[in-house]
Amino acid sequence: MEGLIFESPDYWCGKLGYRPAPDGIGYRDFPIHHIKVEYILSKQPRGRLLDIGCAFGYIIRRLRNKGIDALGIDISRYALSRAPEDVKPYLKHGSADNLPWPDQYFDMVVTFGTLEHIDSEILPKAISEIKRVAKRGIIAITPGDAPNFGEDITHQTKRPLSWWRAQFPPEFEVHSDDNEKWMICLKCGSLMIGASVYTPNRLIYGGIKEYRDDGSLKEWWVCINPSCEDGERNQL
Repeated sequence: MEGLIFESPDYWCGKLGYRPAPDGIGYRDFPIHHIKVEYILSKQPRGRLLDIGCAFGYIIRRLRNKGIDALGIDISRYALSRAPEDVKPYLKHGSADNLPWPDQYFDMVVTFGTLEHIDSEILPKAISEIKRVAKRGIIAITPGDAPNFGEDITHQTKRPLSWWRAQFPPEFEVHSDDNEKWMICLKCGSLMIGASVYTPNRLIYGGIKEYRDDGSLKEWWVCINPSCEDGERNQL
């Protein structure tokens, strides 16, 4: 992984990675972090949890506020320096191919939009390390055939989702980290498994669709608001 670019403020708010919003802020605690945390919680973490590529530690902070013993690691000292002060004690500088924890130390590892940034020569060791330190995990990557893959110049491993899934055993879920796949929901308060059904007081706002290799729908994780009114749907 070319670590130096991640030390540049221009990657986190500039032309290299995260583009600044109208308020001048680039990388931030995005609304999608809420959805990802709710998804993690739906898997009922039963011990320590590690976020690889934790950046500013926003997901770690949200998880710890929910009572989860969450730790984070990132290759960028700059990103870690920008983390909220109350989260910094739980963050560590390091690389995914050399995780400083013993075997099976974590119940769960999560990583969102990180592994595709790792050089293909180092990636096998990183994947091996993930499987070594955790019993299970949630792995989210930007597939090489995603329309926006080339927008980030630090993307180095261009592989389809099927290839990524073949690298991990069933205990490690592998998903696309494309925002459209997560289907951000800004208003909902909980994440449940359900179906594409509208009932008077339970409008579906968004969800995560997972498909089998033959194209059939495997499952649909949906975000709902149990008290919303007709017409309030806000799906992005």
